[in-house]
Amino acid sequence: MHLKIYRKITIILNTFKAVCIDISIFGLYLTSKGRLFFENKINNSENLSENSKLAVLGSKLMEHCTS
Repeated sequence: MHLKIYRKITIILNTFKAVCIDISIFGLYLTSKGRLFFENKINNSENLSENSKLAVLGSKLMEHCTS
């Protein structure tokens, strides 16, 4: 009985870890995509604000998963 519950909890935790790793990779991608636009110094302010939002979102996702 206890073994079945333990296995279910382990499966749930492993699934959560896998999802979290995917989210942090996606966050890293968003952060790097946002940074690329800053490095290219695009003059279009609309693009800059949109990509800075991506960079912030990406770093928040990574923070959430690593803590």
